[in-house]
Amino acid sequence: MELKDKVALVTGGSRGIGRAIAVSLAREGAGVVINYLRQKAAAAETLREIQSAGGRGLIVKANVAEEQGIETIFARIREEFGALDMLVSNAAMGVLRSIPELTVRHFAWTMEINALSLIPLAQRAIPMMLSRGGGRIVAVSSLGATRAIPNYTAVGASKAALESIVRHLAIEMAGKNINVN
Repeated sequence: MELKDKVALVTGGSRGIGRAIAVSLAREGAGVVINYLRQKAAAAETLREIQSAGGRGLIVKANVAEEQGIETIFARIREEFGALDMLVSNAAMGVLRSIPELTVRHFAWTMEINALSLIPLAQRAIPMMLSRGGGRIVAVSSLGATRAIPNYTAVGASKAALESIVRHLAIEMAGKNINVN
C-alpha cells in the first residue's frame, strides 16, 4: 500500500485498535492525525512511535460527539497538513448495562460518540478528499452490531447504526472516488 504524501485522521487513535491503525498508516508513509479525548499520555506515546518510525503525526484533543470538537480537529488538520485523504472513525465509548438499568441519556451518549459522529466527520472530510481526487472513509464496528451480547444494548445498537450510516454513505460517495467501509 502506497500512502506517501497521504494524510489520515484516526479518531480514538491513542490506544488499542486506533493506535494500531495510526501506527500502521504511518509506517506505510501517511501523515497521521491522532484524535483523543482523555488519554494524553497514550496519544503522546503513539505520536512518539509514529515519529520513531520516520512518520509525521499530530495529536488533537477533541470530543467527536461535539460539533466544536470536530471543528477543532479539522482546523488543526488544515493548519498542519492542509489536506485529508483518509478518515478512520474509531472513537468509541459506551454504557454497559442491562436494559432495565439503561437510561435514555446513556443510550443517547453512546449513540452520539459511536455512530452519529461519523456524519459531521464525513461532512468535513469529504470536501477535503474531493479536492485531492478522492479518499477513504473507514468506520470501526464490533460484533455487537449483529449479535446480542448481555449488557451491550447501547453499544450494540450504536454499532448497528454506524454500519447503516456506512452503507448509505458508501452509496452516496461511490461515484466520487471516495470508498467507504
